[in-house]
Amino acid sequence: MKKFYLILLMLMQFDGFSQSKDLKAIIEIVYQFDNEGNDAGAHKTLTDARKTNHFSTKELKYIDNYILYYEYFMDEKADMKKLDLALKSMLSSNQRKAFETELILNLYTAKYHHLAYGIGWQAALDVAEIGLKIPDFEQAISKTKTNYLYDLGYLYDKVGNSFEGIKYYKKSLDRYKKEFGENNTDVALNYNNLAFAYANVYNEKRTIEYYNKAAKIWEIIHKNESDKKDYLVTVYQNLTFKYLAYGDIDNARKACKKLNHYFEKKYKSVESRSQENYFDSKKSYIFSNVRMQIADNNVQKAVALVADLTNDPIFDYADKDNLRYLMGCNEAIMDFYMDHQQYKNAITLGLKSNQIASKYDYKDFVATTN
Repeated sequence: MKKFYLILLMLMQFDGFSQSKDLKAIIEIVYQFDNEGNDAGAHKTLTDARKTNHFSTKELKYIDNYILYYEYFMDEKADMKKLDLALKSMLSSNQRKAFETELILNLYTAKYHHLAYGIGWQAALDVAEIGLKIPDFEQAISKTKTNYLYDLGYLYDKVGNSFEGIKYYKKSLDRYKKEFGENNTDVALNYNNLAFAYANVYNEKRTIEYYNKAAKIWEIIHKNESDKKDYLVTVYQNLTFKYLAYGDIDNARKACKKLNHYFEKKYKSVESRSQENYFDSKKSYIFSNVRMQIADNNVQKAVALVADLTNDPIFDYADKDNLRYLMGCNEAIMDFYMDHQQYKNAITLGLKSNQIASKYDYKDFVATTN
C-alpha cells in the first residue's frame, strides 16, 4: 500500500484554488516540510499560523483539521479519534474547494491505513469505499486520486476479492502511465501487484507478463541509480517462485540468476550489509535459491543455504517473518526428502522445525505439519 503521508503538488496545480494568499503561503511551507517527512515542522507552521488573525473562519477550520492530521502522526499512540474529528468537520463543509477535498482524501487514507494494520483489511476497505464516494472526489489532484485507486486495488485483493482488486489496479495503472509514462516506479509497483492479484485468480499468463513488465521497468530505472528498496530482488523472487510453481525450470533459473546478480552486487561488501533492507533481501535470496537447488536436486546446497541464514548474526528466531522464511525453506527440503523416500531425514527435520515453531509460537507451521 502507499505510504500515508500527505502528497501535495505545487498549489498552482489546483483548479479553482481560491484561498487567501496567506493560507497559500502557509500550505506551501507545510508541503515542503511534508515532502521531507518533517511532521513536526509542518505542525509548527500550522500552529504558528493559527495564532495570527489573517484567516477567515473557513480557513481557520481547515488549518485546525490540518493540525489534527499531523497530531495523529506525531502521537505515539496514533489516536484515530483525531482523524475522525477532522473528517467530521471537513465533511460538514459545503461547496468544498480542491484543497479541502485533498485533505479529506488524505484523512481517509490515514484512517484506512490505521485500520488495515490495527483492526483488519475488511475494516480498512469499508472506510476506503466511503472516501471514494464523496461527491467531490474528482477535484483532488491527480496523484492523490490515483494513489487512492491503487490502495483500493490492494485492499480488495487482501480481502480475497482479487477480481475487484484487478479492476482498481488497472484504473490506477492507466492514470500512472498517463501522468508519468511507462518507466516509473509507481507503474512498476502497479504491474507487480497486478501480477500478484492475477496469481490469486490462477491466471498464469498475466502473472508472468506483469512481473516481467515490472522487472523491465526497474532494470531501466536502476541502471544508473541505486535500487534502495531492492525492488529487483523482490520481483525476481516472485518470478522464480512462479516459474517453479508452473514447472518452467529454465525460466526459473534465469530469474533466480537475475536475483542473485542484484543481491550480490549490492551486498558484496561487509559495510553494505548494514543497510536497512539487507536482511529482508537476504531472506528472499536464500528462499529462492533453496527452492531452485531443490528443483535441481541439490539438497545439500539447499541445506547449506538454510544454515547460512540461521547463522547470520541478524537472524532472530523470535521474529515471525524470519520464521516464515525459515519454515518455508524447511518445508521445501522436507518435501524433497519425502519425494526421494529419505523418510528419516524428513522426520528429523520436521521434528526440529516443530520444536522451533512451538518454542516461538509460530502456529502456522505447527498446524501445517500436524
